[in-house]
Amino acid sequence: MAIPTPEDRMSRSAPARITALFVSAAIAIGLAWAGTAVAGVVGSAPRSVPTVAHHRAAAIRLRPVNPARRVAVSITLRHDGRGLLARISGRTVRSAPLRAIVRRHGATSADIRAIVRWARGNGLTARVGSLRTRVVVSGPAGRMSRAFGVPLHHYRARNGRTYIAAPVAVPVPPAIAGPATGVAGLNHITPPVRVTPTVQPPPGVAPEPVAAKHSCANSPSINLSAFGMGTPMSPFGMARAYGFDGIGTGASYPAQSIAILEINQSYDPADVALIQQHCRFGAGSAPVTVRAVNMPGATTQVGTGNNGEANLDTDLVASLAPAGTNVVVINVDGNSPSPFSDFMEQAATLPNLTVISMSYGYSEMAQEMGAMVSPEEFTQANTLGQALVASGVSIFASSGDQGSMGPPANVCAANFPDYGLPGYASVSWPASAPGVTAVGGTMWNGTSRTVAGEQVWNEDGTVTNMPWPCVVAGGGGGQSVIFPRPAWQATAGAAIPGTKRLVPDVAMLAGQPGYFTMTNGNISTSEGTSASAPLLASAILRINAERLAAGKTAVGYLNPLLYGPLSGAIQDITVGDNDIFDIGTCCTAGPGFDMASGLGAPDIGQWPALIP
Repeated sequence: MAIPTPEDRMSRSAPARITALFVSAAIAIGLAWAGTAVAGVVGSAPRSVPTVAHHRAAAIRLRPVNPARRVAVSITLRHDGRGLLARISGRTVRSAPLRAIVRRHGATSADIRAIVRWARGNGLTARVGSLRTRVVVSGPAGRMSRAFGVPLHHYRARNGRTYIAAPVAVPVPPAIAGPATGVAGLNHITPPVRVTPTVQPPPGVAPEPVAAKHSCANSPSINLSAFGMGTPMSPFGMARAYGFDGIGTGASYPAQSIAILEINQSYDPADVALIQQHCRFGAGSAPVTVRAVNMPGATTQVGTGNNGEANLDTDLVASLAPAGTNVVVINVDGNSPSPFSDFMEQAATLPNLTVISMSYGYSEMAQEMGAMVSPEEFTQANTLGQALVASGVSIFASSGDQGSMGPPANVCAANFPDYGLPGYASVSWPASAPGVTAVGGTMWNGTSRTVAGEQVWNEDGTVTNMPWPCVVAGGGGGQSVIFPRPAWQATAGAAIPGTKRLVPDVAMLAGQPGYFTMTNGNISTSEGTSASAPLLASAILRINAERLAAGKTAVGYLNPLLYGPLSGAIQDITVGDNDIFDIGTCCTAGPGFDMASGLGAPDIGQWPALIP
């Protein structure tokens, strides 16, 4: 189901999964290509890089924005980004209190005052980000247009969605050049429309409530074939398959918090209560605390049916997290100039924050606009994520469901640019960010995970009865065009040409046999990497629980551990590819690290003994 799109609505982000599938998009034949060659993108066709002109060409300019309408941008502050990146780029990472990291690497008070004075001098409101790396400036469109020197118009994208933007990338005004380094918002960055199909019972077949089944707290799978929904895995079944069903199953543990990203939707408390009642596993494990934080401006609709990303994420974590966990679902406004930054700053306020899970993303190449530097939304949120990682937080992101290569020209062209650009290799951000553990997708042969039966997730609509747009889906992967290859990935990726970050890091169940979630009190079957990220996040919560109870620190930044002491406890996946359009250039699984499954599928039961 597409997000409602009122005339004045700005761009939104979409979940990285089948139940929130990035609908394929392509640029129509006849658009010109810019003259700058793509560099260091493994699997990329020998084409030039699209520029902002292509995004404008893919949208229709409508009317000027009412001068009285309030709009906002997020201004990046000058800060010690290089030092912050250096903190997490090595093969080992020593965490520090977040307050100390902000003080050491954030913007100076003088720079912040300069931006605030400038904004107020232009009749605008300024709000300083809590981690001192950005300032959100808002006010009437007329004043914003004069302050930044750009006109503002309404645009209609090829998918029918409308948004507000300037005809060019919004520049840093000369008066604040130096303290300000970039502007996010009011640009032609158009995140995908959310389309979130789940398998429901066929017409005329009554859905089966979970209470009618035997408890899924100790049942690996649930046979719903009679309801046309196959035999999906239960949360317990996925935990057992990856070896963490015996970790963190006690009745009480020290408190820790996990922040889950949602955009303009929240979970159904009744569904979450049901899945905790019937599907939590562990000896005497009490239900965890679940609550929602709705950011200003966020739509608070309950995500159910074809819009059920929030229910999926929350159901999985609520049933798998150890006792003592505070599950905080942060619902951000998709109309914000920087929703990921809003999320990161809100997550940073949570007490005992140890884990973040994100099942949303952008196609990195499609948002690049040819500049070969990250859009400011990426830059701002990436910095905030690095600060949280340096403070000891584990961050997980789904690698996406749009495979590794953009579609052939004109495939699902009306939905530009969700699958990336035609014929181009592209990865999903924030999975491509160095501070994030990117979780890709696998599928199994049957309902039991075996070494021989687990392969890269790549399937089309002929495999199941899922109503998938463009009838193709597979785990995201490839090489970033933005972020450099970290030191911890250098050895594993040595055979892959290029110098950029490789995705994914590991892969877990995303495809067949699927997994179930709760929708309006009934079971629904879903697929996609949106389950992979909260699945691994829940495993780390369980490992953290036992570490904290033993007086140790939380796991923290996982990536150096994955490519170091944990590498021997990851099962290599050598079968399959995620080239869902069969273009034939990227990416195929093989012995060792690859851009289809990363290091492989984790055997998490071995991890506690291997983590220092």
